[in-house]
Amino acid sequence: MPASPTSLWAAQEFARGLALAIESMTGTKVVVEVEETSSQPEDLTKPGTLVWRQAFSHTAGAALELAVPARSWHGIGDTVLTAALIEQVDEAMARDTFRELAGQSFGALAQALTARLGREVNCLDPDLSASAGSSFPFSLLVHAGDETLPLYLAVSDAAVEPGDPPAGPARQTAVAGPAQQPGALATEHLQSKRLDLLLDVQLPVSVSFGQSQLPLKDVIKLTTGSIVELNRTVSEPVEVIVNNCVIARGEVVVVEGNFGVRIQHVVSRQERMRSIE
Repeated sequence: MPASPTSLWAAQEFARGLALAIESMTGTKVVVEVEETSSQPEDLTKPGTLVWRQAFSHTAGAALELAVPARSWHGIGDTVLTAALIEQVDEAMARDTFRELAGQSFGALAQALTARLGREVNCLDPDLSASAGSSFPFSLLVHAGDETLPLYLAVSDAAVEPGDPPAGPARQTAVAGPAQQPGALATEHLQSKRLDLLLDVQLPVSVSFGQSQLPLKDVIKLTTGSIVELNRTVSEPVEVIVNNCVIARGEVVVVEGNFGVRIQHVVSRQERMRSIE
């Protein structure tokens, strides 16, 4: 049985919010394709599947259900954290990162519902302990790089249509207002949340004045007072290196008796990613 126009619209809005959320953290174009399915996906029976049941403040007793195989949430989380220059990503970090992305995507859907229904819609606290249901009408295919990672979404029409609000306060995950675009709101909120997690991470910072290659026999001859000529002239800027990645170039200065670097050029995201490949 084909999906209703309402449920298809909700799946597309969620997919759009997810794509924008991933793009905002990776700086690369991401496509999330929505397809209708007619059978239970086999990969949801494998260990590690994440299930997210999401209800909204405008209706009672109905929720959307998102089911994500382990390889998908791990792959998406790893992609986002790698783009943030985090080299070692464990399972917990990847899972938490994907959950943050899912939360922001449902927040984008809540904002779209606000505009569609003409009333404020917020996300309620999700149920993360449910087991996957038996039917998922939609497959969401995340095309990131060379990989295609599937997610599965079940949309109840009752969850995205006008209804009686449930008892209890709603959890505000999106600021309502018809003038704001759902994707832009999801991007802004995701950036804030993700940066909060990264701001306290300590990274080694070093400055490179240049490099030189010497035969082993010349290295052995080095003594106090020896001079090693580098491949950079006095007038050329030095490189500022963070976590083995060149992020900026500048000139050497002296600050209260200590060496420092005045930044003259910040390396682009594309150059930074190429430098660590």
